[in-house]
Amino acid sequence: MLESASKKKWKNLYREQIRMGICYCYLCEKPITDQNDFSLEHVIPVSRNGLNTPGNWRPAHKACNNDKGALTYDEYRLYRQLLAKKHGKVK
Repeated sequence: MLESASKKKWKNLYREQIRMGICYCYLCEKPITDQNDFSLEHVIPVSRNGLNTPGNWRPAHKACNNDKGALTYDEYRLYRQLLAKKHGKVK
């Protein structure tokens, strides 16, 4: 699947932020330090009628994005809280 020019442009912008040390994962809020370990995360998943447009993209670690899957951001945060509680890591 070919990337659109817009998507490539946004990825390059985030890669520049990563290079400068100012790019953070939308999901875990930790710095993204490796340009090969980031993806464009869909805030509203495409599978749930989210658009494949810049307004619906955020930078995320590949592992965080894979973990989120087809969940919305709010569902993902709740899922992470429940996992933390289950494993005794509640703040």
